[in-house]
Amino acid sequence: MRIRLSILVALVFSISGALVPGYSTHLQKDLGFGPLELSFCAATQGIASLGAPLFGQIADRILPPSLLMALSGLGIFGAIGGLIISTSPIWIFVFTLLYWLLTIPTWVLATTMLFTHLEDPEKDFGRTRMWGTIGWIAAGWSLVPLMSLGWVDQEKTLPFFCLAMVLAALMVAFACTMPWVKPDHPPGRAFAPGAALKCLWSKPFFLYGLSVFGICVSQPFSVQGTPLLLAELGLPRSWLLPSLTLAQLPEAALSFILPGILLRLGIRGSMRTGLIAWCMALSILSLSRSLWPALASLPLNGMVITMFLIVGSIWLNSRIPTDLRTSAQAIVVFIQGMGMCLGHLSMGILRGQIDLANEAEELRLCFLLGAIINGILAALFWWGFNPHRAPDQSFPQTSSRTPSAT
Repeated sequence: MRIRLSILVALVFSISGALVPGYSTHLQKDLGFGPLELSFCAATQGIASLGAPLFGQIADRILPPSLLMALSGLGIFGAIGGLIISTSPIWIFVFTLLYWLLTIPTWVLATTMLFTHLEDPEKDFGRTRMWGTIGWIAAGWSLVPLMSLGWVDQEKTLPFFCLAMVLAALMVAFACTMPWVKPDHPPGRAFAPGAALKCLWSKPFFLYGLSVFGICVSQPFSVQGTPLLLAELGLPRSWLLPSLTLAQLPEAALSFILPGILLRLGIRGSMRTGLIAWCMALSILSLSRSLWPALASLPLNGMVITMFLIVGSIWLNSRIPTDLRTSAQAIVVFIQGMGMCLGHLSMGILRGQIDLANEAEELRLCFLLGAIINGILAALFWWGFNPHRAPDQSFPQTSSRTPSAT
C-alpha cells in the first residue's frame, strides 16, 4: 500500500509541478498581462482555498476520498485545456480558478489518504509524502531533454501545460484503483468542519494558524516574483522551470529523514526551523543583485514546506479524531487561502503603485516586506507555541503519539 500511495501523491503534485512554475511568466511574457491582471489571476489559488472546508465535509461525510479525487482530476484535465486555449484575462481567471478549486482538494485528500492507509503515519508520512515533491521536480525537468534536442520550443511554457493534462489523466486512472473507504462518523458530528475546529481550538493552534497565514501572505511574493526576478537577473527562459525545482530538492531530502529530525528537534524545534528558513529566503531575495544569490535562496523554500507545513500536518493529525481528518486539514487550507488572497492582491497593488528604477527593484521591495511580516510571526511562534497543550477533551483522540518537543 505504501508504494501505491507514493505513486498517487507523485501524480497529484506533479500536475502543479508542470503548471505552476511557468504560470506567471506565461501570463506576463507570452500573453502580455500587467501586474494587476497577473495578481488577480494568481489570487485564484487563495480564493479556491476558501472552499476547502466544503470538500472536507464531502470527504468526511459523503463520498470516499479516492472517488472524490478521481472526479476532481477529470475537472482539472478540462481546466488545463481551457488555460491552453485562452488568451484574455477573464478566461484565464475563470479556468485558473476552476483549476485551483479542484486541485487544492486533491492535495488535502492525498494527505488524508496517507494518514488513513499508512500503518505508522508518524514514521512513514514524510517518506511517502516525499514522492509528491519528487513528482513536482520530475515534472519540471521532464521536457528539458526534448528542449535541448529542439523538439520543444524553449521559449514557451505551454508544452508544460500539455504535460500537466497528461498527468491529470493518469491521476484519475490511478485514483480509481485506490480503496474506497465509506465515510462514517459518531452521532452528533454531522458537520465535520465545525467539529474539527472545536476539537482543535487552543492557543497552539491559533499561533500555528497565524504563522500559516503569514507564510501564505508572503508566499505569493515568491510564486509571482521569483520567476520574474530570475529572468531579470539573466536566467535563460529554457532553464527557468528546471531551476525553480531547486526549491523542492531539500524538501524531498528532509522528508526522507523527517523521523530523525522529529526525534532530534521535536515538533516545536522543527517548526521553528522552518519559519526561520522562510525568513532567510525572503531576505536573500530582497538583497539579490545577481543571479547566484537568488538561486541559492531557493532551497530554503523546501525547508519551510517540510519543517513547518508537513510537520504541522503531522502535529494536527495527532490531535484529531479519524473521522475529522480531511476537515481538519481543510481548515488549515482555508487559512492558507485567506493569506494567499491577501498576498497575491498586495503583490499586484505594490507593483502597480511603486515606481522604482526597474522591475527587479520592485520585486526586491516585495520580498523585503514579506521577510518583515514573517520575522514578526516567527518571534510570536517562538515565544508562545506549545505542541503539548491538550486539545478539547470532549472528543475522542487518535491513538497516534505526538513526537516530543524540545
